[in-house]
Amino acid sequence: MKKNTSAHVIIIGDEILYGHTLDTNSHFLAREFAKISIDLIQISAIQDDKEDIKDEILSSHADIIITTGGLGPTRDDKTKYVLSEILEQPLEMHEEALRWTKEYFERVVDRPMNVLNRNQALVPLGTIPLHNKVGTAPGLWTEMGNKILVNLPGVPFEMKYLMKNEVLPRLLKRFHPIFIHHEFVQTIDIPESELAELLNDFEHDLPNHINLAYLPRGKKIRLRLTGKGDDLHALKFELNQQTDKLIATIPDEHFLSRDDREIEKNVGRILMEKNQTVATAESFTAGAIAAALTSVSGSSGYFKGGIVAYSVELKEKLLQVDKSFAQKNGVVNKEVAMQMARGVMELTKCDVGLSSTGVAGPTADEFEIQPGVAFIAIVSHEKEAVFEFHYPHLDRKDFTKKMTEMALQKLYQFLR
Repeated sequence: MKKNTSAHVIIIGDEILYGHTLDTNSHFLAREFAKISIDLIQISAIQDDKEDIKDEILSSHADIIITTGGLGPTRDDKTKYVLSEILEQPLEMHEEALRWTKEYFERVVDRPMNVLNRNQALVPLGTIPLHNKVGTAPGLWTEMGNKILVNLPGVPFEMKYLMKNEVLPRLLKRFHPIFIHHEFVQTIDIPESELAELLNDFEHDLPNHINLAYLPRGKKIRLRLTGKGDDLHALKFELNQQTDKLIATIPDEHFLSRDDREIEKNVGRILMEKNQTVATAESFTAGAIAAALTSVSGSSGYFKGGIVAYSVELKEKLLQVDKSFAQKNGVVNKEVAMQMARGVMELTKCDVGLSSTGVAGPTADEFEIQPGVAFIAIVSHEKEAVFEFHYPHLDRKDFTKKMTEMALQKLYQFLR
């Protein structure tokens, strides 16, 4: 099988390295390369420094080099000046690129173009400008021997437009990569080490062009089967067979789904199949569980509503939490979690009630319950369950996120 085409993404910008801006460009580019079966072998984040940019480009071993950032009109935008040095070609005003910029200002900006914006149409001799219809800076396409160098703006929506409309069509004409295909299986409530031991024989028997990856997240683990081949149809058929074997190896109580769906979608699917409804009563998660459940299209068919009862008074008034019990024991315990779940079930007349109560921190509550302690309760007409969690190492934000996911996982298991 032939060697696959490789790519290297270089993210340029001090704002990325200082943590002022989140790099979403590399994530998008990685997904786009995967779709057309090009191997992304490296992602680099470097500062707005001419020598650093030059060194990173010249030292790359990839067939395709993509840079984002440094094409704007200001003095810290240095990418095309570096390109000019690499090619040993002067910057020249590209008349067509200049016309694009003028048209953009007339159509969108509605003000005269200044000298700095005009200079965005300067490109090194021999470089092909790429028409950016959603911004002022054109992308740049350069062929350097057997390599392709593409310079894109750092603004995400401009980069995405150019990648989809200008770069990918050119790459598909130039390269004929082998195919890459993925299949996903999700498991739940089994440690990664135990799952790996369970799947040892399965992994050992996989052919060389198919590999298995473990992608854990809490008590949920995504298993990704990845195959490479010259025939996409044959590859999909083979991966489908291997996925059947993988699922047959996983105990039923740990199997979640044969896809890459988020757990809230699986929860919604089961509720629809059972013709049941759910409602939530949340304290420290502050509506995050309800938000996750309603993020799914069609959730109005099974989600009755949610109560965010942060104060003790609202827990007592809306959810019928026992006042004397709360005064004596506080509200972060199994009993209050149960009362909240029962209360929202009675209030909304739903089939399943779910509650959350805990201490997100950074300090303990008045009953000295420490940060990182939480209780999730789930009740129905047939059964009840309450779960206790301890994650003292997580900060407030991560703890809330973790407990939202655990609530959804426990709800899924409860419904099954």
